[in-house]
Amino acid sequence: MLLWLAKPVYEFLPWFYGGAGLLLLVAAFGFRQGWWLAACLVLGLALVTAGGFVGWRRREYRRRH
Repeated sequence: MLLWLAKPVYEFLPWFYGGAGLLLLVAAFGFRQGWWLAACLVLGLALVTAGGFVGWRRREYRRRH
């Protein structure tokens, strides 16, 4: 199954991932204990990493082609 996105939406996705991850990391400071803290930290780090990785892979692909 192919998913077609409009170009502006496609170009914004890495920034969305990174921004959502940063928001979750900032939100983690509000939780001192419990599973919300761990969930915000893990998901936030995963989203920041995903945003950086997707942006890096796109840049490398465009540089070669």
